[in-house]
Amino acid sequence: MRYINPLSLLDLPDGSSVETITPSFLRQQKRRLLAEFDLASETTIQVSGHELDKATMLKLFDELAEEELQQVHWKIQRLPELEAFLEEASLTYFYKGHIRELEGESRELLTYIGPYFAHSYNQRLLISFKQRDWEEIQVLC
Repeated sequence: MRYINPLSLLDLPDGSSVETITPSFLRQQKRRLLAEFDLASETTIQVSGHELDKATMLKLFDELAEEELQQVHWKIQRLPELEAFLEEASLTYFYKGHIRELEGESRELLTYIGPYFAHSYNQRLLISFKQRDWEEIQVLC
C-alpha cells in the first residue's frame, strides 16, 4: 500500500492553490489521462514517476473530488519529506527530526496517512533488520 499523491497527476500551473482544482479542471485532467490510456499499448501508464493502471488513476481522481481529502493531499505536498517517506520510504523525514511535527497535525491528516505511514515504516524497518543497519533501526525507533 504505497501512497501516491493525486495532485502529482495534475498539470497544475505554477502558483496553484486548492482553489485551482475546480470540478471542470478535474474533468479536463481526467480526460487527458484517459486519452493516454487509450493511446498506450500497455495496461499502465507512467505519470510523474508512478506506474498507474486505470482503476488506480480513477480512484485517485475520486479522492480529489472530495474536498476534505483534497486538503489532506495539499498538506502532504507542502511537507516534502513526509511525502517522500509515504511514497518511497525515504528516511529524510526521520533524520531531520520532522517526525515530532506530526503531533501538531490534524486528526484528518493523521487518520488518512496512518496506513501508508505504517506500510512505509514496516517496509523500511524490515530492510534495516535484514541489512543489520543498526543506525537506521535506531533512527526509526
